[in-house]
Amino acid sequence: MKKEVAMNQYVTAKEMKEMEYQAFKKGVPYLAMMENAGKAAYEEIRRRHPLKGKNVIVLTGKGNNGGDGYVVARYCAEAGAHVQIIMAEGNPVTEDAKVNFSRCLDANISINQDEVDVCLNNADMIIDAIYGAGFYGSFHPDVSSIVQKVNQSGKTVIALDLPSGLNADTGEADIHSISATITIAFARLKLAHQTENGKRLCGEIVLVDIGI
Repeated sequence: MKKEVAMNQYVTAKEMKEMEYQAFKKGVPYLAMMENAGKAAYEEIRRRHPLKGKNVIVLTGKGNNGGDGYVVARYCAEAGAHVQIIMAEGNPVTEDAKVNFSRCLDANISINQDEVDVCLNNADMIIDAIYGAGFYGSFHPDVSSIVQKVNQSGKTVIALDLPSGLNADTGEADIHSISATITIAFARLKLAHQTENGKRLCGEIVLVDIGI
């Protein structure tokens, strides 16, 4: 659900991690937070866009933002969308992301690494779950190539938490950062959401509650 009360509160990536840690100490598993984030993003997407029969591409990174994307992919598939996952950085490396990747495999969601151009051209919607609040620096060339194709596609692009390439704290951005139609922020807005690059790259910003 949306959480309007926090729309004027901005946190650093470190502060966000601390919030998650405090929730964990109070009994909310990290895997549950990921599930909550992905489901909340899905609910916001479903509220805005019909999903049944639509081609939905989910771009994932190897970290927890990618894990959020796997959750969204699963819910979109359950809603009747034709979902294809493109792993921009390869297989997930965090434990919670691995669990949700496995759940996508169990649900027979397609993993497509060989026909990226075809997938993007046929997409009705692209979910950006490559990088979240932990991103800094610049893209690997392979990721940069995919992101450039996304930005040139003219498709609806929905970023999870932050558009990939945007530094959560400084607002600095890779030259080829995702340009999103909508950004679904989790729990609190990040400092970058209010920066010049944030306003340029995020599109409409929607804040959702993830139960922490």
